[in-house]
Amino acid sequence: MTQKPCYGTMFPETLGGGADNGTVTGKVFGYDTVPRGLAGPKRTPNVDTKEWEECLKCEAFDSCYKLSSAKFTLLTAIDGPIQT
Repeated sequence: MTQKPCYGTMFPETLGGGADNGTVTGKVFGYDTVPRGLAGPKRTPNVDTKEWEECLKCEAFDSCYKLSSAKFTLLTAIDGPIQT
């Protein structure tokens, strides 16, 4: 079965090593970063609810979400959790 180009991309491709200033996004989930000097950047999570609703309608939602979650878990293991 051919998957859509967005398959498995609900979460961002980078976590702890993400941008120091700006927005890091996946198709649905992401975070904004704002520098705070020596304290390190502040990261605020965000959700694109329009994209989420689109994902919920997709026939591949379950497997896509599982793949996205697995990639997120692997990135967390490699980069460590997002520090706020």
